[in-house]
Amino acid sequence: MGIPEKFRVLGRGMLGPVPVPVVIMLVLAVTMTYILRNTPFGRYVYALGGNESAARLVGIRVERIKVAVYAISGSLAALSGMIYVSRMNAGQPTIGEAWLMPSVTAAIIGGTSLSGGEGTILGTIIGAVLMGVLANGIVLLNVSSYWEKVIIGTVVVVAVIIDMVRRHGRKEA
Repeated sequence: MGIPEKFRVLGRGMLGPVPVPVVIMLVLAVTMTYILRNTPFGRYVYALGGNESAARLVGIRVERIKVAVYAISGSLAALSGMIYVSRMNAGQPTIGEAWLMPSVTAAIIGGTSLSGGEGTILGTIIGAVLMGVLANGIVLLNVSSYWEKVIIGTVVVVAVIIDMVRRHGRKEA
């Protein structure tokens, strides 16, 4: 049976010299950055992440924003699954389980605060690129996979400490 050729373009296609998944990522990054920076919804998302109680007190419909954010997240996860299936020509329901920690790590390295209310899409993309370079460098240096986890874990701890120091510095100012 197999996957139709038209569907495979989603994961394997090229738009000139650029792979279609990269084009999709760039379009989504620009769109979501615009929404987060220039719309009331984006401001509400940051407000909700920064302090849910305060967001509720200023009249933001917290539950509605949460549902919208979860719906967007679920839709993007579904799109990711479709891209992966079209790229690999097969589906596996548990494939993304191992990607949770690297995804969170990329966001943290990119400047997203664990306390909420801060972070950018560009920062997360930069964090993901840095994670990829770090993982690649570890492989090229022939470092054991056990040490890879230790090194990446150390990078996450350092990023969290930097975030805590930065937040603490703002509170004093």
